[in-house]
Amino acid sequence: MALAPHTESGGQRWLVVDTDAGVDDAFALCMALKLAEKSHFVLKLITCCFGNCSVEQVGMNVAKCGPSPSPCRAPLLVAPKATLPGLHACEVPPSLIRVVLGASGPLKQQEASNATHFHGNDGLGDATPPLDAAFLTAIGAVGFGAAVTALRELLAVAKKEGAEVTLVTLGPLTNLASALKEDAELPLLLHDLVVMGCCGNGRGNHGRVTEFNIHADPEAAAEVFARSWPQLTVSSWDLTVFATVPWPRFDQLLRSETQVGKFLAAISQLPYVQKRQTSSCSRGSHQSCWAFLASSVLELCAPVLRHVEHPAGTGFWQLQSQPGAIICDAITMAMVLQPEIILRSRLVHIEVELSGAITRGQTVVDWGTCFDGAHRPKHLRWVEEVDMELFYRMLRETMT
Repeated sequence: MALAPHTESGGQRWLVVDTDAGVDDAFALCMALKLAEKSHFVLKLITCCFGNCSVEQVGMNVAKCGPSPSPCRAPLLVAPKATLPGLHACEVPPSLIRVVLGASGPLKQQEASNATHFHGNDGLGDATPPLDAAFLTAIGAVGFGAAVTALRELLAVAKKEGAEVTLVTLGPLTNLASALKEDAELPLLLHDLVVMGCCGNGRGNHGRVTEFNIHADPEAAAEVFARSWPQLTVSSWDLTVFATVPWPRFDQLLRSETQVGKFLAAISQLPYVQKRQTSSCSRGSHQSCWAFLASSVLELCAPVLRHVEHPAGTGFWQLQSQPGAIICDAITMAMVLQPEIILRSRLVHIEVELSGAITRGQTVVDWGTCFDGAHRPKHLRWVEEVDMELFYRMLRETMT
């Protein structure tokens, strides 16, 4: 893999991914592994967090996508002496990317969430064989909490070398919040932060009003959103619900004959094929002929409707919700690699409810429309519309 071109300041653009490695994370990871160089990024570090499954399983799932976890005492930018076994769907030399385990549970003493009901017991649709005993032993040697150390080390090296670091979080924000507690100046070292999480319209995917990643560790999310960042971009559940990949297109992707294509097709069978009619991440195929006709007309009229002015919060993609796969983390990764995919966004203020009996973990958004007299700084970028044609092209390029 060639190094990315230099930035205007003379340094490189480094990418860090924090993941809980479920099925949609795997799409995002494979997209990063395949397209980072083309997008002028060097993928340097992948940190693992509990979420869709246990953090140990997350480490194994990352290895199945490409790189393997590295011993926590290994020098940051030095290749490990041996390659750990795994499927390595993207055929990436492990010497290029460091992978470390992080948080095994939330900041407060509470039971760790999981999403095995959607992602399968292993987090990847129970579609791939388990890794062998040698890998399990290696995972145990990595050590928990290494993610915080690895991130801080990488940022220190980046500062020294003049590199710009972009961090994208695809799971609970525990690793990042833990790093913030150790180093309050950390936001100044990040060029960009992109978060997959939040629910701004009160229609959650985990609780009634909560999105999974935020609900899994509300205190961590509150810590992150309370800080000032050079730029923090939010890819919300609201957005991804309306940025579906229509089933005919998604099924076409699953027919890919490449190694990575076959891997992603296999892990998609449980959540996106078998659960197509029942999962909140897989909009059901049971719809009336009128609903199908309406969604077809909307898709045909997209070029015109895209340029129609709408009242705040009622844009075209929010009016459209055609049956298809919701691949949250892949949309988020696409924003990082190709920022031009973002067609519309606004600056908002976000707070996280920590004590509500029903609403704990809800992200409360100030859109600038309330008149309670409070001044809340709006410095978080909330994405409202994305270019679905570009997103589909990126998925196709990743898989085919």
